Amino acid sequence: AKGLVPILIPLFISSFRRANELADAMECRCYRGGAGRTKMKEMHLHTGDFFALAAVVLYIAGIFVVNHFLGSVLFFMRNLLLNIGYDGADYHGWQVQKNAVTVQEVFQNAVEKVFGARLPVKGCSRTDSGVHANCYFVSFQTELSIACDGVVRALNTVLPKDIAVLDCREVPLDFHPRYCCREKEYVYKLYNGAIRDPFLLRYAYQYRYPIRLERMQQGAKAFLGTHDFRGFCSARSDVEDTVRTITAFTVERQ
Repeated sequence: AKGLVPILIPLFISSFRRANELADAMECRCYRGGAGRTKMKEMHLHTGDFFALAAVVLYIAGIFVVNHFLGSVLFFMRNLLLNIGYDGADYHGWQVQKNAVTVQEVFQNAVEKVFGARLPVKGCSRTDSGVHANCYFVSFQTELSIACDGVVRALNTVLPKDIAVLDCREVPLDFHPRYCCREKEYVYKLYNGAIRDPFLLRYAYQYRYPIRLERMQQGAKAFLGTHDFRGFCSARSDVEDTVRTITAFTVERQ
């Protein structure tokens, strides 16, 4: 809508001016009575009118041409990239599901409250049920001019306490957090103890038996390189490319 302002203002001004001249011309067409009949007033287009009309036509044509190749640039569209963190214990993963509460659904609800529209929110990856994230990137596009720091404050006000926006910045319109992602890092935590720790229950898998750290470090090396991980996918998975390259795999005790 903002992109129409440069068009509407000149049109309104020109319309009022031409309406005034048209009123004068119509008045000249009336009879005064008797034998004397007034002559019609000729209407003339000024040189400036032709330039204004040509500018409007070129501007409208430019909108269709540029908007076709560059998306919604002329309408001040912004692509916001947000870094968020969340505790996924109470969610069934990231992606929206019909019969379960997910992080994406809750986050979209918060975005709708702040921006006043149901904006599509894109995530950098899918996560399983109960999985947490401390550096997860999402993006969405908007025409609103809310500053990035204002976006962070506003969303954190309406989001639940187990989801937080850590950072926000503008990126090119063609940026996609999933397809533009270069690498991902996963952390798997084991609690090696005989008695459960209630403070680690949601964040670490309890393994009661002794762990041979050296043997695990040797086994981790076998994962390095490029491999096809199709065997790790579920039977209903729609992922087409299952080949991934692992650049680092370390095992350490803390």
